[in-house]
Amino acid sequence: MTVATFFSDLRAGVRERLLTMPGLPEVHWEGVEYESTVGTPFITEAMRPVSSVVTAPGAGGLIAHTVLATFTLHYPTKVGTNALEGAAGALMALFRPGNSVSYASATAVIQQTERAGATQEPDWINLSVVVTLVGHTTN
Repeated sequence: MTVATFFSDLRAGVRERLLTMPGLPEVHWEGVEYESTVGTPFITEAMRPVSSVVTAPGAGGLIAHTVLATFTLHYPTKVGTNALEGAAGALMALFRPGNSVSYASATAVIQQTERAGATQEPDWINLSVVVTLVGHTTN
């Protein structure tokens, strides 16, 4: 695995796992333009590298990469929070700490999965689930 492909491969692995979520609402992928329809639940995703730290210098050494995958659920305000809470729980089960995500040359271990508090807008109740992953590439 290389630093050049680590993040794009990991993003593909995270997206591949997300697509296996039971009851997955419509997905609005990061970097793809979309229009939401009021009343139709959807999820947005974003991945951000947090740090890349050389943990073992020299030839054959390692770089530890920490990445955040954020999934924000958007559910209509008029249907209550049961479906929203169920979807958040399904995401947390799908990205259980200790499991790994792999795709092509990238593998990362899920270190933490947390659910944030819900926020309400006139048409939507929004809730984010943030997954922290750590993977390694050679130095």
